[in-house]
Amino acid sequence: MILSLSMPSMGQQMTSGTVTSLGIAAGDPLKVGSKLLDVRVDLSTAAPQDCPPIFYFRMVAREKGWVRKVAVSVGEEKSVGDVLALISTEPDEPLDGPVVRPLRVASAAIVPEFEWLG
Repeated sequence: MILSLSMPSMGQQMTSGTVTSLGIAAGDPLKVGSKLLDVRVDLSTAAPQDCPPIFYFRMVAREKGWVRKVAVSVGEEKSVGDVLALISTEPDEPLDGPVVRPLRVASAAIVPEFEWLG
């Protein structure tokens, strides 16, 4: 079964996010809790403020699989809904079949290391 990992919407004003860290590469096995990627979201174009409303979040896998294709790199901005990776439930499954559903993931806000190391 082919699963997709897409840029999630983390609120109504989010239209895109920039990948700041990748925890996956093609061929990697995924286990529950595997770090997939970190994303930076800048909402400053949505509403003017004194300080830009920027937040970071991390996505982790909630199911097992194999990373078959990564369609994003660090520093790349992707729109909400863009496919970031393809995952298969079997290690040698062909990728020419249809995507059956999204990969089950969990997302959580994070404070990037550079913010608290000072």
